[in-house]
Amino acid sequence: MNLSIIYLDLAYLFGYCYLVGLLTVFTALVGALCFWTVYRYQKRLDIPFKNTLFGFILFLFFFQLVQSTASLHGYLSHLAGRRQNWK
Repeated sequence: MNLSIIYLDLAYLFGYCYLVGLLTVFTALVGALCFWTVYRYQKRLDIPFKNTLFGFILFLFFFQLVQSTASLHGYLSHLAGRRQNWK
C-alpha cells in the first residue's frame, strides 16, 4: 500500500487523476474514516475547533497538491542520493 502512494502522487501531480481508479477511492475512504475518528475523539475531549465550509474546501483542494509536491520532492531527493535534512 505504501508503494502505491508514489503512483498516486505522480498521477495527481501530472493531472492523470482518472488513472488511479479504485486505489484512489480506497485511499479516500480510509482517509475519511481516519478524519471522522479524529473528529469524534476531539469532540469527546471537548477540544475547541471551528467547522467552516471555507476551511474544508481549502483543505480539500490544496492539501493534496502540497502533500504530493512534498512527497515527490522527497522521493527525488532520495533517488538523487541527496542527504535528507529534517528541520
